[in-house]
Amino acid sequence: MKYLTLESYTDFKCTGSKCPCTCCGGWQIVIDEETDRFYQNVDSELGERLRNNICRDGREAKIILDEEGLCPFLNETGLCSIQLGLGEEHLSNTCRYYPRYNLFVGDICFAGVSISCPEVSRFYLTHEDPLLIDYAENDDNGYDQHNTDWELFNRAIRTFTTAVAIAQNRDRSVKERIALVILLAGGFQACIDEGRDASEIIGLYSNPEYYNLILDQTGIKTCDLSSKTAFTGGLMSLFGTMRTLDKKLPEISELITFFSDPDHSTVDPPVWEKAFALSSSGDYEIWRENLLVYILFKYFMQGLSEKNFHEKLMSGIGPVLITSTCITALYYIMHGKEPDMDYIIMLVMRLSRLIEHNQEIGREVCNYFMKAGYMDPGYAIRLIS
Repeated sequence: MKYLTLESYTDFKCTGSKCPCTCCGGWQIVIDEETDRFYQNVDSELGERLRNNICRDGREAKIILDEEGLCPFLNETGLCSIQLGLGEEHLSNTCRYYPRYNLFVGDICFAGVSISCPEVSRFYLTHEDPLLIDYAENDDNGYDQHNTDWELFNRAIRTFTTAVAIAQNRDRSVKERIALVILLAGGFQACIDEGRDASEIIGLYSNPEYYNLILDQTGIKTCDLSSKTAFTGGLMSLFGTMRTLDKKLPEISELITFFSDPDHSTVDPPVWEKAFALSSSGDYEIWRENLLVYILFKYFMQGLSEKNFHEKLMSGIGPVLITSTCITALYYIMHGKEPDMDYIIMLVMRLSRLIEHNQEIGREVCNYFMKAGYMDPGYAIRLIS
């Protein structure tokens, strides 16, 4: 088995009670079968609490959250009573491994950590050097060799590595890199859909000498203000329909309240242009680059089973990367200055929790992007121009 590990996977350490936004609440906490059987036989006051605070819906056991949406085993100091009382080895798989995740594709395990953890979000968004992807291999052949289209798999891996190289090519602006990655994924997908050999397009995007020629055909150098403002307005309207947004995404809730005021509802085009120009400024280059690499690593190869690489990639780029860019632009308009890094870290973390970890809301946001025509590479590029 081969292992690709995105930097910080092995070095991650939970900050425990110092965490500004605990993972012990706000979403379902599922208990795996083995841990659930153990909990049912714990003979102590903690065991009684476990049995009283776990519900079972069919095969799935889940912790019953309290009125504030927190795990009832989170003590007053912000630590886990289960871990303190029984040891880390008796945490459920969800609690033991989060924010780590493993994606098994072909004979490769992609091992990463989720930006829904504020400590991970902080690392990725402030890490100045290009993120490293480590490689390791062992003799374990515990993957299904018979259900993998190995020719497609190998070409997809070449496309993935090419896309990462583009994302980390700091000779180009970050918006140009995002555009090139989107176009590469779209071109690779077209080859799959039409039954064509993708080697030529992979080779084209592997050579930086062709980047100017490719980008000159996209209109990336011209800001499409009307598309961006209309899209951002529709996105805010969508978020405005979601319940308890003030708790889940206070950054967006604040913006919606501000722009709902008639005195603030009209924004002059030059102000919009300056707000969106922030996304291409030097201060924004690093966190957008690292977020793009994170999305490539987590999403692109998910497309192998259904041969929908472009759709999978865009389901990460849009709801997380483009949405965070729209929100930072609105923040600038509201406050007359760009947000600090702490704001961006918490924003990206909460977007991930709301969209990546909540199937219902994630589906709503993805549907908005789809209906807006975002799956068309040309339109997606206009949103980042």
